[in-house]
Amino acid sequence: MNLAPLRALLKERDYVIYISGTAASLTAQWVQRIAMAWLVWEHTHSPLWVGIASAADTLPTVIAALFGGVLADRWNRPRFIALVQLACALFTVVLAVTQYFGLLTLTLLIVLRVCLSASVAIVQPARMVLIAELVGLSNVTAAVSVGAIVFNLARALGPALAGALIAFSGFAVAFAFNAACYLAMALAATLIARHPRAALVSAAPGALVEQMAEGCRYVLARFGVRSLFTLLLVFVLTARAVEDMLPAFVAQGLEGGVRGGA
Repeated sequence: MNLAPLRALLKERDYVIYISGTAASLTAQWVQRIAMAWLVWEHTHSPLWVGIASAADTLPTVIAALFGGVLADRWNRPRFIALVQLACALFTVVLAVTQYFGLLTLTLLIVLRVCLSASVAIVQPARMVLIAELVGLSNVTAAVSVGAIVFNLARALGPALAGALIAFSGFAVAFAFNAACYLAMALAATLIARHPRAALVSAAPGALVEQMAEGCRYVLARFGVRSLFTLLLVFVLTARAVEDMLPAFVAQGLEGGVRGGA
């Protein structure tokens, strides 16, 4: 097994800081998804509302990502990432405080879920592009592989951690944990040293729309890219919601609750 690419990555200080913050942020996202899905179920006991809340998480992702790709070329990426992570931390603090004091309503919960989903989606292109800047083109493949491992570990550990936090400490503590993880990512972004990179593109309002349209034309004109995006869109609009529907399945199919009892 050739471990040279991994050793090269570990020598990149900024990448190590970045991927550590990313691990915390991704874990927070999964804790957040599970906690919010269970809260919607406890508020409504309706699979329909759980599905609506899932759509509130999914649809903003599709829309906000269009803007995110353009903004990634216009703004300082580490600073952009830090600001968005701070916004996510603020939203989850609101969730934690309102839940703790019994003020969290279904409407507020869904609004905050939309805000969190849009925030994560709009900054994702900047996070992806930043990887190449931190490690160089020769190490991008290894960095993407490590990123995939971190994502899948967060996907496996996040829901389990969410269950433990909710069962033993409650929803408010789970959301407070999320806020701390988002702050960790914001801190990681601020610690990243500035790297030389290409000049930012035009910030004119008309240019933003044109650049979004150019990106869409690029995807539509290339069969391979178009096929990948189509498959991804189908997955996002269908299978991605499976995790969000688990509370309804557990409650109705297994006659269980968020803490394991009936």
